[in-house]
Amino acid sequence: MTATLGKVLACASCATSAYGDRTFNWAYTALMAVPFVVLVVVGTIFVWNAGYRLRWRRTNPINEETT
Repeated sequence: MTATLGKVLACASCATSAYGDRTFNWAYTALMAVPFVVLVVVGTIFVWNAGYRLRWRRTNPINEETT
């Protein structure tokens, strides 16, 4: 019972077994990736609001035939 109690009371961020504990590595991977994801999302919003949309899909009234 004391061994189980020792595991329960152990530090959650202990790096002594980082190679075997994948949750320890995933946390740092997520912390490194989140700023890039936020930058891409904010950049996409700025570009969309600036008007750089799918311009090739827009219809150009100059090139259309009028009846």
